Amino acid sequence: MRIIDKFQIMEFQAVIMAAGRGSRMLDLTSKIPKPLLSIANKPLIWYSVNYLEKSGFEEVTIVTLESLKEDIFRALVEENDVQIVLNIIGIKDDNEWGTADSLRFIADKINCDNILVISCDTITFIPLQLLANVHRTKDSSLTVLLTSRPSQIPDANIGPKSKIKYERDIIGLNDEERLLIYGAEADFEDKIILKHSFLINYPNFNIYTTLMDCHMYMIKKWIITYIIENKKISSIKGDLIPKLIQKRPKILVSQYSSDNLNKSFSTQSSALNYITKNLDLTIINDNSDNLGSSYLTPSLQMGDSINNTLSNSPKQSAICYDLASKPYLDTFYKNTETQEKSHTLPNFFAYVYSEIPSSCIRVHTFHEYCLANKLVAKSSQMFFDDQKLQHKSNLPPDANIHISNDSLLEQCTLKENVNIKKSIIGKHCSFENNVKITNSIIGNHVIIRENSNINNSVILNHCELGKNCEIKDSFIGCSQNLPDKSKMVNEELLDRVFMEI
Repeated sequence: MRIIDKFQIMEFQAVIMAAGRGSRMLDLTSKIPKPLLSIANKPLIWYSVNYLEKSGFEEVTIVTLESLKEDIFRALVEENDVQIVLNIIGIKDDNEWGTADSLRFIADKINCDNILVISCDTITFIPLQLLANVHRTKDSSLTVLLTSRPSQIPDANIGPKSKIKYERDIIGLNDEERLLIYGAEADFEDKIILKHSFLINYPNFNIYTTLMDCHMYMIKKWIITYIIENKKISSIKGDLIPKLIQKRPKILVSQYSSDNLNKSFSTQSSALNYITKNLDLTIINDNSDNLGSSYLTPSLQMGDSINNTLSNSPKQSAICYDLASKPYLDTFYKNTETQEKSHTLPNFFAYVYSEIPSSCIRVHTFHEYCLANKLVAKSSQMFFDDQKLQHKSNLPPDANIHISNDSLLEQCTLKENVNIKKSIIGKHCSFENNVKITNSIIGNHVIIRENSNINNSVILNHCELGKNCEIKDSFIGCSQNLPDKSKMVNEELLDRVFMEI
C-alpha cells in the first residue's frame, strides 16, 4: 500500500544527510554506523531513499562519511534493490560537520532552484505534495515539516533504570503557519525578550512543545549562497533557521497579579511599555505542553486599560518575543543578482501534519530506535510491499511455532515450540526449542539456546545466549556471549565481562 503521492519534482533536487555519527546513541553506533542501523530489518537510510523513490524522484544526492560510501551503496542497491540513482558524496571521516556545512560542501552540485533536504534518520510516509504545496503557494524561502511527537514509548525502560529525557522543540506559528519562533528547548536557556514591533506584526500566535521537527526542509537556492557567505552557520536546525527568522535566545519569564491590571494609558506605546517593563509575563506551560499564545493586540486605543486586553485574573499569562522587525533581504542577497528584492520580507513557513499519529519518527536516541522498530512493524504496510512481509524462515514440518502478525523475521532457523510476539528478528538467527521472545528487537546472526526467555529487550548482532537464560528490560551489545542460566533485569552488556548470577 502506497500513500505517498507523487508530485512534480522537476524543480526540486533531493539531498539526504547521512554523515552523522549517532553520538546520542553510542551504545548502538559504536559498532554499527548510524545510516546502517537496522530498523525492521532494513538499514535506516533505506527509509529516506525509499520515501524519495516512491515520491517520484529518480535521483538523490547522499552526503555521508567517505568510509561509508561503499557500504551504503551495497546496502541500498545490492541488498535492497533500490532503483533510484544514487550520487553518494563522501566527506572526510574526521570532519565534525553539521548539515549546513554539508550543504556548503556540495553547493557546486546543486543545480535546481529548490532543494529538498532530509535526514537519514527520518522515517515518514507523509505525502511530499503537502509540504511542496505550502512551499509554492506561500512563495516560501524555507519550509519545514512538523508533526506531533510520537506519544507511544517502549513498555518499560530498557537497560539500567534511569529517567528518559526527551528533547523538545519550541516552535512558534501564527494562523498562517508562518514560522516565527524555532529552536530546540535546550537552546533557549531560560528567558526570551520581546520587541513591540513583533507583537504589532504578529498579534496572534501560538508556541508549541508538542510539535517535532522532522528534519525535512524545502529551501530556495539563494539560501545556499547565504550559507556559503556565513561560514559560522554549521547546522540547518541549530544555526540557519534561527538566524533567518532572527530569533533571540532569551525569554522574559515572570508573573503578575490582577492588582497590576487596573491602569490606564494615554497611548498604545505607553501601554506596551508598561506591559513589558512592569507586568511580569508568564509563559503558559500546562499539561498539554502548549506554551500559550499572545494575549496582547496592537489595537489598544487612547484611554484603554490593560484589563480590556488581558483577563482580569491572578497569574494571567501573556507572551511576546524580541524578534527583529522586517529584516531586509539585502543581507541575504549580498553579491547575488537579486539585490532588487532587498526590501522584501522573506517568507518562512511550516507544514504541520497531524492526520495520522506517529506518521514521522526521528531516530537519534536509543529509545527512539526501539520506538521506530515497533512502530514500523506495526505500520509495515505503509513502508513495505506485501510480499516483503512474508516470514522467509527455515521451519521444520509440523513444528509447533507461534509467530504473531506484528512480528517480522527473515531467513531464520526455528525449532520446536518457539514463540515470537511483537518482535523484530534479524537475518540468519537460530532459536532452539522452547525459546520465547516478546516485545524485543533481535539483531542479525543471533543464537539463542533452548528454554530461554527474552522480554522487552534489545540484542544486537552476533550474540549467543546459552540455555535457560532470562533476559528482561535489558540491552546486549554486539558479539556478546552469555553462559547458561544467565539472568538480566534492567541491565546492559557492552564489551564487558558478564558476571553470571
